Amino acid sequence: MLAPPIGFIPLRVALDIIRAKLPPKVDAEREIAEACHGGKLKAAYRTWDGGADDLDPKIWWRQRWREFFEHGTVDLELPLIDENGRPMPDGRTGKWFTAKGCTREIFITSDSLAAFLAEIPPLPPIDSPKAKRGPKAGTLNRVVAEMQQDLMVGKITVDGLRAEPEKALAARYGGVSRDTARKARICATSGAVSKPARK
Repeated sequence: MLAPPIGFIPLRVALDIIRAKLPPKVDAEREIAEACHGGKLKAAYRTWDGGADDLDPKIWWRQRWREFFEHGTVDLELPLIDENGRPMPDGRTGKWFTAKGCTREIFITSDSLAAFLAEIPPLPPIDSPKAKRGPKAGTLNRVVAEMQQDLMVGKITVDGLRAEPEKALAARYGGVSRDTARKARICATSGAVSKPARK
């Protein structure tokens, strides 16, 4: 699959980031769907030339909207394009070839995702002095999500995150253990794409 256009995050990646910041019992898919429909999150679909166009918020009214999250795609009725990149003069659409139309990857804009995440209250700390060794899943997921958000909004680069000492990294992300910080860094930087860090 092609890399996402600059400024966009694949829907399924956005789902993982948001899910890690929400309480376990919250329906993250519904939260995203309602935010996209209401305009808090801005969704887009991949165009034929590899770019992205705005996805109509009404698409989230579909009865089977949860299917969008299964593959990160949506079926749309889009005009067929000629060799000059223009709609076919006879008005044919993708449904001329197949009943479901054109399958397109869904993205969330980085800016709207960052704003949405900023409104989510932080989860209460769950580290305990009596806990067994090794990071708890909730803590690890929280730190991974925070690292991914920092990469996404340009607070730190992938290279900078990889180079930061584990002690400093642990302090930066809520005083977690070095083991948690190290494992979270591995998860957050696996295939990561970040913006340049702001000066």
